[in-house]
Parts: sequence; structure tokens; C-alpha cells
Amino acid sequence: EFARARRRGIEAINVLPQGFALYDSNDRLLACNANFRKLVRGAAQRIVPGASYAEVMTEVAETGGFLETEAERTAWIAGKLAGARMQSQEFTYRKADTGQWVQAIDQRTPEGGLVSMRIDITALKAAEARMSSIIEGAGVGTWMWSRASDHNEINELWAGMLGYRQEELGTLDYDSLVGMIHPDDRAATLATWEPVI
Repeated sequence: EFARARRRGIEAINVLPQGFALYDSNDRLLACNANFRKLVRGAAQRIVPGASYAEVMTEVAETGGFLETEAERTAWIAGKLAGARMQSQEFTYRKADTGQWVQAIDQRTPEGGLVSMRIDITALKAAEARMSSIIEGAGVGTWMWSRASDHNEINELWAGMLGYRQEELGTLDYDSLVGMIHPDDRAATLATWEPVI
């Protein structure tokens, strides 16, 4: 019965369109699907059960083509290993060999294992680039607030409308943005934002 359940679990993992990997509490690879191997840079034969998370991240850094110097690779690997020790981390990278953009999501399990997802976000990145080009061509000032991080991403035109340069404003949190609204306009502006936000 256990063998059948294990086989079903592996079959289910293999049909996922995303890359999936499961590491034990010692960060050793227990299982992964073919899409994980495709979306992780490097030699697929090195991404095998028993490989450590550190070995997988080293493989990504050394064969990816997105980190130019040994110092960059060392710092990138150290950052990913530190992130993996936390409850969760997310990062993106671009595969030099295929041009694919990959979103990586690593999440700790209650038992201390690690689930790693790799998602092809190439189409999303292309759509973002098209939208950015349209916005730039139209000369539109924009801002985009992330509720999760409480930060606003602004473009140069929006900053210019307020008499600033983008680098002067940086990333604004919600309170900073509200503080920029003229006191006479604040209540009415916030009333229109509330249904949206």
C-alpha cells in the first residue's frame, strides 16, 4: 500500500506544469519532477535525490550565465542559502541558455523540510515589458502599490508630475504617499481609494 501511494505521489508531481522539488529537513533532495530540472539551470544529471540544496543553488549560479564574477556567484549562493533557512523566500532569474524567466518559491514545511517551486514566468515578463513600453510611449505617470510589501513602485513621469525625480522618491510606503496629498484633498482622495484598496 505504501509503495502504491508513493508511486501515485511521484506520478502527481511529474504531471505538474511547474517545477517541483522536495528536500528533507537536512536540505537533501528527496524528489523532483522533470520540469524542475528544466527550469533549474545546469546539468540535470546533478539534480538527483540526495543532492543538497546548496549543490542545486551552486549549479544554478555556476551554469546560469547571469552572474559574471566568482564574487557575484558566491554572494548569490550565500543569499539563497540564508533565505532557505528562513520560513520562505522568493526570487526570479533568467536562464541564459533559453531566455526563460523563472520565479523561484521556497517554503519550509512544518517538519523542517523544504518545498521548492519553479515557475516559468517568461510570458508574464514579456507582457510587463509590452505594458512598460506602452506606458512610456504614452507618456503616462504611473504608480503601483503592493499591499503585501506596502510599497509603491513609481515611474519617472509620475515623480516628475510632483516635481521630483524617481530616485528622490524611491519606493514609497502607503503612509508616505498619503502624506504627499494636499491636506484639503486628502479626505476626498482617500474616500475614492478605499473601495479600490
